[in-house]
This record gives sequence, C-alpha cells and structure tokens, in this order.
Amino acid sequence: MSNSKVEIGPDVSSGCVAAALGTRHSSKSRLVEPRHRLDGSSGPLRKLDSNSKVVEEFEIGTQTPRQSSTLFARNGRRPIIPAPRASYIASAHCYTASGLPILSFSTTWVVPSEPSTHSGLIFIWNGIVSPDGTWVLQPVLQWGDNDVSGGHYWQLVSFYASTESDFHHSSAVRVNPGDSVTGLVRQTAEQGGLFSYTSEFVGFPQTALSANNVGQLANCYEALEAYATRASDLPTREIQMRAIDVRTSAGSETVKWQQGASSLVDYGEHTFIRINGQQAEVDLYSYRLKQMAVLSVEGRLHVFYTNPADAIYYRRQELPNYTWADDESVGPGNSAKQLCPVVLSSGYVALLYVGTDDNIYVNEHTNLGWFGERKLGSQAKQIAAALNADGRLEVFYIGMDDNLYHFWEEFGGAISDHEALGGSAKSIEVASNADGRLELFYIGTNNVIYHNWQLVPNGNWSGEATFGTLAKQFAIGKNQNKTLELFYVTLDDQLYHNWQTAPNSGWNGIDNFGETYAQQVSVGNDLAGRQHLFYIDPNGQIYQMVQNDVNSAWGAPREFAGPASQVAVATNADGRVEVFYVGEQLALFQKWQTVPNLDVWSSMYKV
Repeated sequence: MSNSKVEIGPDVSSGCVAAALGTRHSSKSRLVEPRHRLDGSSGPLRKLDSNSKVVEEFEIGTQTPRQSSTLFARNGRRPIIPAPRASYIASAHCYTASGLPILSFSTTWVVPSEPSTHSGLIFIWNGIVSPDGTWVLQPVLQWGDNDVSGGHYWQLVSFYASTESDFHHSSAVRVNPGDSVTGLVRQTAEQGGLFSYTSEFVGFPQTALSANNVGQLANCYEALEAYATRASDLPTREIQMRAIDVRTSAGSETVKWQQGASSLVDYGEHTFIRINGQQAEVDLYSYRLKQMAVLSVEGRLHVFYTNPADAIYYRRQELPNYTWADDESVGPGNSAKQLCPVVLSSGYVALLYVGTDDNIYVNEHTNLGWFGERKLGSQAKQIAAALNADGRLEVFYIGMDDNLYHFWEEFGGAISDHEALGGSAKSIEVASNADGRLELFYIGTNNVIYHNWQLVPNGNWSGEATFGTLAKQFAIGKNQNKTLELFYVTLDDQLYHNWQTAPNSGWNGIDNFGETYAQQVSVGNDLAGRQHLFYIDPNGQIYQMVQNDVNSAWGAPREFAGPASQVAVATNADGRVEVFYVGEQLALFQKWQTVPNLDVWSSMYKV
C-alpha cells in the first residue's frame, strides 16, 4: 500500500536552489571557500581571499548601514519580526530585552534519523536575521540536495542569504543521525555602523562563513524548514534545540521567545517553548499524533502511533523499566486508519491495522526488524485481535457493511476463511476469560453494548447477547482474580461499569460512579493487581480512579493530568503503571508511578 505522498513546503523549480528565505536561480549560488570571506565595506558584496584580494564582486549590495542596530537599540523599539516563509514548518524567534547588539547566538541539537523515503529537502537551523527580515546568517543542518550540495544524508553547512540577492554558502561536512551539533553565529567586529559576523558549527571549521562589514543582524531564530518534502519524511519526534545562549555586551541575555507562525496547518507543525529558569529551550515539531496504541512486549513498553499523514511509527523502551529509544518507522508504505498491535505466541509483535485504503494489513517484527506489510483480505472499519488459549491468533473486524466478521490462524500458520460472526457494530474490543475463552465486546449500530463469547477455549461462539445499556465508548479491564470488568461512557457522558461476579461467570449488572462524566476511558493494573482507571472528562482533563484493594470497590476520582484528547495505560515489567496521553498541540506525553503500588507519580513528561 503506498504511503501518503502529500508534499509540504514549496516546490523547487528546475534550475533553482533552495535556501533560507526562499528559492533563487542556481546562478545566484556562491561558494565561499575555506580561508575566504565576504566583505561589504565598499558597497557591493565581494568575496576576498586570505590576502584580502578581491576574488569576485556580486551584482547586488549587502545590507545597508541604515539597518544598523542603532535604529532600535537607542530608542528602545523592538526589531521587526519577519513573517515566516512558505517553507517554514516550525519556528521560534526572539529579541533581547536590552536592545543591545547580539554578540553571539549558539544552539545545540541532535541530528535526527534519516527520512523514511528520502524525499525533498529539510533544513534545521539557528541563525540571526536582519531587522527587516531580508538577510540571514545561519549554520544549517541539511538533508537532501538543494542543487548546490547534499544528497540522501545529513550535512552541516553555513548560509548567508537574502531575499533579493545572491545566496552564499560554505563548504559542507557530512554527519550521522545521533550526532550532537552546535551552531554558532558570532559578531567579530563593529565599525562605522557596519558589523562583521561568522557562522559555523563548533568543531567543524570547514563550515565557517564570514560576512564582514555588513548591516546588523538582530533577530535570533530557531527553525525547521522544508521544500517539496513528504509529510511522513519530516522528523518523527521533536527537534530539541537546547543550550541556547544569546549574548550581548551585557553578557548572557534574558530573551523573550515567541512561537513563529507556519504557513502549514495540516501536518502537525508547531513549536513548543519551555523556560527552564532563565534558560529557554525550543522544540520544533513536524508532527502531531493522530492515534496511538500501547503494548507490553517481553517486559518492554511499546507505543505505536500514526501522524497526520497516516504514516505508522513506534517507540519502545530500550530495556524493561528503562529509558526510551528513538522513534522508528514501521516501514515505507505502511499507513493506517486504525492500529491493533498484539504479541504472538512466539513473543514477536504483530501489528495489525486498517490501511488508508480500508484493507486489513499485518506487519510482524522479529529479531531482523519489520517483515513488511501483508494484506489479510477483506476491508474493515475497525479491527481487534487476541490469542486463543492454544496460542493461535484470532482477528475480529467490522466490515464495510457494519457487520461483524472474524478469521483465525490455523495450525501450521495458514489463515482461515473470513466468516460472519453475527451482529453489527460501531466499535469492538476483545478480552480473554480466566479459562482462556475469548469474549468479544462491541457497541452495536443502535448504540447498545453487546458481547459474544467462546463456549469452550478455542471453540465455537455463543451468539450475540446484550448488556441492555447504551454507550459511545468503552474499555475492558481485568481484576486480580481474572474477572473481567466493563467500563463505558453513556450517551450523556456518564461513566458506568459492570463486572463478572466470578471468573468465567455471569455479570453483576450496571453500576455508575456517581456524578462522574467522561469522554474516553482506559484501564490498567498495578503490581498488586488493583485496577487503575483513567478517563478524560468533558473539559479535556484526565482523572484517575483506583480500586481500594484488589477485586474491590473504587476510590474517589482525582485530577491526574491534562489537557488531553486520548489516553492509554500500560504496566511496566516491575509493576509500575504508566500513562500515555495526547496533550497540547497533539504531542505525546507520559507519566508513571515511581514506586510500584504507591500513589507516587513522576512529573508530566513530553515524549
């Protein structure tokens, strides 16, 4: 199945080169070799060699002295903040509180993973822009070929560019994903209303680019920029711009960062600015989560998610109870409307999903990585899956006609024919009884909750039975004694539950949680086996309810986190509960118990 081919950022026309502040004809691209520099002291910008000999003179002059810092530094006015160009995916800008000229601006970040399909052109940079927004000097991390340099790799390079003039660049140096890089722009001199600057990556002298005797640069920027790039090829996690240091003659300055606007609004682009004491940190995002699913695999938690381009990614703990590895793509061409991960009897992960073409797919992960997607036949609106008591996988789905179907793994690994199960549904979930019998729960097309269960483990099905109540969302939990418990949100947003009176037995009957209202609910267990219920209320806040003891009544709800639009729960190998939720700007957040069984939680952490 083809991946989303939506491209974001402007196209680069044939014969043109892309850089900050837009594209220009390739003939306007100028290499400034090592030990050479740019100079604007005579008006037109010239390239000088190490002996100050003029090597080349350019058609259009550099910044004029009237753009000098004295225009706003002396009268206290703030500089003009230029509007973002069409290529800006996410950005932030700042000005100094003192209004003094900027002497240096540095930022450190980590080189992202390679894009999955190697499309387009990506720039990640910190830089200083002129007050009117027409010039920028910037150390740039570049992916792709901009018709001057680059390819299917990340490289470091410095640019000095204008919207109206030539585009000047240094030599480039290749780097690898995971490398830490520090971009630095510094003022080296000021005389007669003209300024001299150098841009470089620290430790990479080949990337140094000096522009001497030019107009002042005043506005600091952090930016993620793209040209003709597939949305799914943008970095899958935030670009964390750290160790930001802005210096003036007064020393390290306290600056006010502002989120830059973006010309794009559909693919998750946004900027997150956090203040740590007086130190600002800027996260540049190129994605939002569209949906997520959480799974524990051999003690390690896994989070699967899709971005707004429907591309599938996952992240997992490096070791049980440990830190998290970087996000990875499930594979080129894998895109989904709904995710359903399951652990097979082999211990490997099978990611089942409804593709953007409505077909059912599976992609298995082994020691060699992802096997590659396979069609499983038929189209579906939603799927659920679980293992039978004998370890064979069984898949349930809502067909395009709203009817329920299922198929299963035969002995030897073949897939059975798809069979109608009876009933019609809007949403489904499956759970295992204490004796291994599967039980399917679903909200019918009439909004009534139903269930259907195997008569014996691995056997035939009972047929549809009703719970006699209406709902719009539900979740299935399991008590310490293996009794199943149903939690559901009614059509008027009230939260109810119902539970088995004994393992493998009948049901108690509906019961509410008092004046408790919810939009979405999720449930998990702690080390002792107590259930922890998390729900999003109609105002978008997450609340938590915990059983007073195993298999017992529930404590009162208490506010937990938020705002949130989705919430999911999983249990670490050591029994600590961990909560994942889609929060502000549709970023992924997590929060976990710091000690098993105790009501002691970490701070909210943005993944």
